[in-house]
Amino acid sequence: MPRRFADVAELAAVTRAALGARPALASADRLRGGSKKGVYRLTFDDQSTVIAYVWAPEENFWAARDADAGPFSEASGADLFEASHSCLEAAGVPVPRVFRVDR
Repeated sequence: MPRRFADVAELAAVTRAALGARPALASADRLRGGSKKGVYRLTFDDQSTVIAYVWAPEENFWAARDADAGPFSEASGADLFEASHSCLEAAGVPVPRVFRVDR
């Protein structure tokens, strides 16, 4: 079964919810890396950009692991990203601004 990655239409709906209707999403480029999530550079019609992470089964190139896999258990996802971001921000570490987490 071929992989299907996020497209501009799907990502446009999320960016409208996070940033409003303006600026409008012009393109979405899937970047290298992020083997457990999709990493996209979103470019808007005013040439501003943001990075979007998409955690979805189609974006994950690693086989699913049992929850009881010890140190090799799953350590990825929006929940862990959010928790890590909050912890680093509270400690005064400069982190990118999160506009929206959409589950």
